Formats: sequence, structure tokens, C-alpha cells
Amino acid sequence: MIAHLPMYDVPANRAAHRRLWQAVQDHLPDAPDLTPPSENLMVDWLSPELYLSQTCGLPYRAALHGQVQLIATPDNQIPNCPPGYYCSVLLARRGAVPDLAANDFTLAYNEPLSQSGWAAPQSIGLTGATRLQTGGHAASARAVLEGRADLAAVDALTWHFLTRDWDKAAGLEICATTPATPTLPYITALGQNASALREALRQAILSIGLKDRQTLQIFDLVEINAEAAEADRALAEATAGDDLAALEAAIAAHKGAANREPLVRAKNTRAQLRKAAADAAHAALHAAHAAAAVQLAALAA
Repeated sequence: MIAHLPMYDVPANRAAHRRLWQAVQDHLPDAPDLTPPSENLMVDWLSPELYLSQTCGLPYRAALHGQVQLIATPDNQIPNCPPGYYCSVLLARRGAVPDLAANDFTLAYNEPLSQSGWAAPQSIGLTGATRLQTGGHAASARAVLEGRADLAAVDALTWHFLTRDWDKAAGLEICATTPATPTLPYITALGQNASALREALRQAILSIGLKDRQTLQIFDLVEINAEAAEADRALAEATAGDDLAALEAAIAAHKGAANREPLVRAKNTRAQLRKAAADAAHAALHAAHAAAAVQLAALAA
């Protein structure tokens, strides 16, 4: 069986991750031990042997929906986001914030198929005059600090861990945030008991103690329904283009689903900052957060 927690598995989090999984096994004695992720996470996620893993929201919506079962999404208590949601922060060198409206800057991004690193800044019109692909969120932050780029979009939880683990994080500052989207969901194979896993994982999170919850920045589970996930997908597509009528419709649908209000900001931000439409598709699979974990580990070493 495949059981792993590949996202945000940085060195400072690993002991807490092990205790979290031991708590899951205490509630589900038949649960397997944690296994190392393969080089291709998509293979793991689509395997009928998948017991539990965490994926990114974009591949779940784009390809995994219907192929796996959604267990729940973690509540990471991201500031200004509803429970179960997160956002990206736009980072610049401290004291050297570029002119966002002019869009005349170098944008560092982890990869072109990343929701938080690529699609999120595109959704508010921040495409950059030039771009630098770095391969990971932490590498994007480092590129900005070193002056190789002017701006980078990093998911808020990665930024939390960077400020905790990286002694140079103080050289960067947040100059904008993106609309909230569902955070990275836990998934299991179609043949597994998702309800039992959801309850065991929730009880495990609550039982590991406040210090471990704070280390992992996981405080509970949130169930986000299919309607809300579809509304998020539609909004992500609409904000990536210049069709404001489609954007209006997507925002209206978003308001009709649960926990919509913080995402209504997308319209105003897009109207203020939009420039040229993004020149790369972003509705595809990615494993950017796994790459970010590798980069974070390198920085912490």
C-alpha cells in the first residue's frame, strides 16, 4: 500500500509527521506504515494501492477528480482565508517592490503548471515582462533575494515555513496576495474507505498536541464539496483570461457556493492589475509543492 505525506515534508516537520501518522495508525490498526513517494507522484496518486496521500488542488480538479476519493482538506489557518483555503503571497526584495500595475518586472515562478506559483499571479494580471523558471517555491524566493528576479508567487504555507526555517527570509516582503483557493487535499484510492480515513485523520490531528499541530500548521479537516471545487476551477480559468463577462459569471457562481466571500476580491484585483493574457496553459497536473519541499530542505541544510 502507498501512504505518504509528500507536501511540506521539510526536515523540521518530519518528526511531527511521523507522530501524526502514528496517531492515524492508533485509530486504524490496519493502516500501513508511511512509504517514500515515488519520483512520479501522479503514478502514486492514481495507483489502486493508494491508501492516503496529499495532492495539489489543481491536479485534483483537472485530472484526479473521479479517479480517486477526496478525504478532506486541511485547515492550515492561513490568514484572510476561510478554513480549508489558502492563497499565494507575492514576494519582493525588502524595500524594492516593483510597480505591479506597470507589469514591468521579472517574475520568478516554480513551474508553468503550478497553481500557486504560476496561475495565481496570472489570475490577477501579474505576468511580468520577463520570467524565470526556478523549479521550486523556495528557489523562486531565493532568486528574488539574490536580484535575479523582482517578484515571486509562493503559496502562503510555504512562506510560513520559509520564515520559520530560512534565516534570509527577512530580506523579502509581501507586496500582494492572490484570491483564496482550496488548500491541498488528502486523497485515497476508489476502493478505500474514505469516511473512515477522514475520521481517523481528523482524530489524529486533534490528538497529536498543539505543538505538533503548530509545527505542521494543521489544525483540523474541512470537507469542501464538489460544487465549491468546480466553482474554484471555473474561477481559476476565468481569471487567467481577459473575458470579463466570463469572469463575472464565474464570480457569481463562486458566491453561490460555500465559503465564497473572500474570493470575490478576484474581480477587483483583476480589473486593477490585468495586462496581457497569460501565454501558458495552467490547467494541468503538477507537483510543485513536492519540489518546494526539496528546495526548502536544501535551504534549511
